[in-house]
Amino acid sequence: METIKTNLGTFTRVLKGVVCFRDSDGNFTQRKVFLYAEVPTSEVNPKTGLTRGEESVAETAAETVFMPLFRKSNVFKQYIEGCKAEGIEI
Repeated sequence: METIKTNLGTFTRVLKGVVCFRDSDGNFTQRKVFLYAEVPTSEVNPKTGLTRGEESVAETAAETVFMPLFRKSNVFKQYIEGCKAEGIEI
């Protein structure tokens, strides 16, 4: 992450997305443009590179969407049983 100091404060440049260009036939070219936002450094978790808002959205999605699906599918239980069958301690 890049830190930028200005007279308005210290900001961190956070990658927000990538634009991939296509040729006239619709195929992707090698040309890409990276999209950044400069947010106050205090808003960015240095361990994850995410802003507080992004972390909040990710946590909410994990709790309300992904974990219920994960539990319903029994994938974790199968993973644990597979590890135990291989003699791997968890």
